Amino acid sequence: MVYPAEAQPRYTYLLWHIFNYPTAAGHEAAFAVTKNWGDSINSLYSVLLEVILVQAFHLLILAFVYVGNRSSSDSIHLATKVFYEDEPAAVLLRVLSRFTGGRVSQNPTSPSNRAIKRYEQTLLLVVIGVTVLFVPKIVPAFAIHGLLIGTSAPVDPLQVYVPESPWFTTGNVGLQIPLEALAQPRYLRAVGQADTASIDLQNKVTVTAPVTLQNLGKGEQILEIGYNYSLTAQDLGLQNFHGLQLNVQGSCHTEYGWLNNTESEGTSTDVYNIFGDDSINWKASPYYGYVPIAFSDFPKASGTFRINNTYAIMISSMQCDSFTIGTDPWYLTNTTGTPYNGDTVYNVLRGRPGLSCWQSDEWTYKDQSSSTWNLSSISGLNFPQSLRNVFYNLIGPPSIFSTATALGSIALASSTTAQLYTIDAASSSIYNDMQRLVLTTYISTANLLVDTTLYNKTNTYGLNSIVSSGDLDQVAQFVVSDQNITTVSLAYAIGIPIGTVLIYLIVKLLKIYVQPRAFDGVSRTPEAVVRINEAEKA
Repeated sequence: MVYPAEAQPRYTYLLWHIFNYPTAAGHEAAFAVTKNWGDSINSLYSVLLEVILVQAFHLLILAFVYVGNRSSSDSIHLATKVFYEDEPAAVLLRVLSRFTGGRVSQNPTSPSNRAIKRYEQTLLLVVIGVTVLFVPKIVPAFAIHGLLIGTSAPVDPLQVYVPESPWFTTGNVGLQIPLEALAQPRYLRAVGQADTASIDLQNKVTVTAPVTLQNLGKGEQILEIGYNYSLTAQDLGLQNFHGLQLNVQGSCHTEYGWLNNTESEGTSTDVYNIFGDDSINWKASPYYGYVPIAFSDFPKASGTFRINNTYAIMISSMQCDSFTIGTDPWYLTNTTGTPYNGDTVYNVLRGRPGLSCWQSDEWTYKDQSSSTWNLSSISGLNFPQSLRNVFYNLIGPPSIFSTATALGSIALASSTTAQLYTIDAASSSIYNDMQRLVLTTYISTANLLVDTTLYNKTNTYGLNSIVSSGDLDQVAQFVVSDQNITTVSLAYAIGIPIGTVLIYLIVKLLKIYVQPRAFDGVSRTPEAVVRINEAEKA
């Protein structure tokens, strides 16, 4: 899941509630707390893990004792000395330092033989060194890795709001304007992230290099550009439905045949019949501000119940000024130019082509495929119809169409370098524009559930939510993320304290039943330890 560009409001999520945390392998039972609570939990559980490791070391010593009862090795009996001393670490350091000195490495009872063989010394040094030096550093990292697993929390169902779309309800296109006003912040957040995206985020989408299908002469070309990306249930923040994946694939090509006529009286205007339909008239004109502006159209008659749908993207870049010569079909300029304040200004030619596009939105789950509308029909998925309605409402039409419609004058990459009445035509291209549109669409789609909690509910323009109060729990099967949230693994939260108590009790019981083989009658110290003590005093 791509994090939203703004902090997640505290009132939109639930703390101390058990939920399914989505992972690449499925989901894990967890609960969410504040970051401060997470730090405290991590500190506490780090101590518990240290206790577990200390007790595990005691178990190892008990194993040495048990084996020592059947062995004559002094290194085994050294373990017994360590285990039954009040300060085993001090004993180890004292004895090991004597070993490294060389003199007291002789067995006091047999000076010609080593009390502890060299490989046994090495093994003890390695074990003790690793334990003393590295365990304090490893334990906190281990606790964070296994115990604190993320920064997500379950959404508060009462904060979910999905404004009705004309594509979902009555087909009343009059709802489109207030819907776009409500949705625009969502796309502004997405395009902001797209413009500052890391390489990893950019690699989430693929936009193929333009292919020239036909060269029409004078710089005019029929180009084709493809794109694709995928989103898993985890990417969408869904708590359940592991294995569900949305695969988006599309393609666009420049279309010159839609241009109907050009008008030169008054403000210059190019008139297009999109998809060759006389009833769908669209006009390109400098009236829009002499900067490139994108418009999109989606023919409702194409049927949004299907996996494949068509849409169009139009550009109004005609007669835009440029200080560079453009060669791309959308930004093709004249090559003569006119002088202006010591520079040469070139104009984008009229009659720029539209983009005729198709997009496939295919959901897959265990060798089954479906359109967005038929998500609830996938066998074995148990996808709630109310949640299906949310997806269909938000990405029923091709999602890139919604992106271009909502962003308008800032949808294209060329708009980021455009100044008043002036663009850089040489660096502008359909490919760059599509890259920005596709990446923005990917981000807005990944965040579509999270964004249902971020609408401005103080002014919804009278648009009701399509989610009824009775369906809120079914729809709210997703998580939101924020750096002020800490996700705690339920299994670790329960297992570590239980494990600490169990291993502590096991060690205590074994110490009762596993005793050294032989003692001197006075100090109840193992005979081998007596020899080692004598060696230390020598």
